[in-house]
Amino acid sequence: MIRAGEFAQLSAFATVAELRSFRRAAVRLNLQPSTLSHSVTALENRLGVKLLARTTRSVTPTDAGAALLASIAPALESLAVAPDVINQHRQRPHGRVRITLPQATIGEILAAKLTAFTLAHPDIILELAVDDSFVDIVAEGYDAGIRLGESITPGMTAVRVVKNISAAVVATPAYWSEHAKPCVPHDLADHRCVVRRYGMDRGLSPWIFTKNDTRIEVNCTGPLIVNSEAFMRRAALDGVGVAMMATADVDADIAAGRLERVLEDWCPPNFNFYLYHVSHRLPSASLRALIEALRI
Repeated sequence: MIRAGEFAQLSAFATVAELRSFRRAAVRLNLQPSTLSHSVTALENRLGVKLLARTTRSVTPTDAGAALLASIAPALESLAVAPDVINQHRQRPHGRVRITLPQATIGEILAAKLTAFTLAHPDIILELAVDDSFVDIVAEGYDAGIRLGESITPGMTAVRVVKNISAAVVATPAYWSEHAKPCVPHDLADHRCVVRRYGMDRGLSPWIFTKNDTRIEVNCTGPLIVNSEAFMRRAALDGVGVAMMATADVDADIAAGRLERVLEDWCPPNFNFYLYHVSHRLPSASLRALIEALRI
């Protein structure tokens, strides 16, 4: 029979081996990296074999470690799901729910719903991490994420929470007075564009256009690369160049004449945001309450 201390060592080892990182494992288990290191070392000493090959830059299971991980992973997975099964029977959602979501959704799109949810569920702590990069919710210890549908990795359960967001290509009237307006998306190659990057580990995002059954992706370039919706709008208003923005973010500027829209006949496709979580893990009562509050 495995003692409590031995189970803790096995769990610590399995998490570090899976994530290949003491730091990420510590985040998931809510422990100090030094505590995990001591626990894994104690397990190695007890078994008399090296389980993890460690360097300053990487952590990799040894052959013995890989064999042990394969042996204990199913049992640990079953035990990890057990608390979620209990949560299904809770009558009162409570506790912490950690969500990662992009800047585009934290404005008027979801802000009102999220604050209303917080007021309606005083026993739930809703922790929101605004991050445009493509986050591994399992590795980083999140309960769920919100991203564009095409950005969600396989093996996730997804629920739509924002739909039919349109985009517009805009610049100032002064800019258009000095530069010929594009007639087709590829004409943007001749323009100074404010380009968006979603996370430092990602490439520059192409601008996507559709017309009838035609879809075009244009890799725009320009003097400014940003990862902020607000700064992109500011740059467009200051005459830096052409920007593609969510229509709702620039409607007032277009109506007031501060920005002028082009390529309306080549409309960027509407896009949808989804809340997603790992399919094989039953959502807690708190996460289920949030899903129902945001579902559309």
